[in-house]
Amino acid sequence: MKAPLRLPAALIAASMFGLIACTFTARMYDVRTGAVTPASFKYSGSGRGAFEVSLSNGDVCKGEYSTILGGVSQWGSIYGQAQSAGGSATATVSTASTITEDAQRGTAIASCGRGGVVECEYIATGRHGQGTCRDPMKVYYRLMF
Repeated sequence: MKAPLRLPAALIAASMFGLIACTFTARMYDVRTGAVTPASFKYSGSGRGAFEVSLSNGDVCKGEYSTILGGVSQWGSIYGQAQSAGGSATATVSTASTITEDAQRGTAIASCGRGGVVECEYIATGRHGQGTCRDPMKVYYRLMF
């Protein structure tokens, strides 16, 4: 008779408390040129984690994301900006008003090694979603993950 398989107690505890995270990839599409910039985020199911993006100029930006169930205050300025005609910085912007019931809103920010930040706003369902990012040069991207 075979002995039952036993997982180490630390592994069981880590999985119960969400301490095990998986790294997932995301893509940021430049809305002017279509160039694709890779990004990654650590997903543990907690609604927050590490976010990293490598810009086309070689600058690496590292930070965090946070997803909130039921909405986020002050959400929509970046998302709405790129949704307007060509991402024009002079367009009138309103926050998102059509979101499916099970979707969650979130924000991400990452500090870049050469200065500045990448800011993102997104709508997610689980570990998948879409949104908008803005880099230190005020270039807008569509975010897909």
